Amino acid sequence: MGFQKIWQQNMAFMMKIAYHLTVDNQKLWIQVLKGKYGWVRVLTPTLRKANVSRIWRGVCEIWEDFKDCISWHVRNGESTDFWYDNWVDSDGRLVNFYNRLDSPWPIHVVGMTDATDMWDWNRFSHVLSEQILQKISAIRPP
Repeated sequence: MGFQKIWQQNMAFMMKIAYHLTVDNQKLWIQVLKGKYGWVRVLTPTLRKANVSRIWRGVCEIWEDFKDCISWHVRNGESTDFWYDNWVDSDGRLVNFYNRLDSPWPIHVVGMTDATDMWDWNRFSHVLSEQILQKISAIRPP
């Protein structure tokens, strides 16, 4: 029937709402949603909460797919998460390449540099593959 098209249309609508939540702070409805559900970061790792509205539940359902479809310019590194934001080439988030059983703590990209503003390899080189480390080495730290 037409249920597949309705599902795709709803998915596109939820992606559009997620996009506006990440880039737009001027509209009242966005400020209300962010305030109600405690949105604190540009791209928060998780949105799950109990007793939420249908619109928020829909955004939660597409959130992981949404985060995989966008990438960030690091700039000064103070608002981009090293592990959970998509900032290294087109490979996705670095947490997907983390080779330990535990999950890494969120940390800004600038927090992974040393006092000389170079990459602090001791903080992450032992938990990422050589291929990803080569891509990071080609990127100048913020």
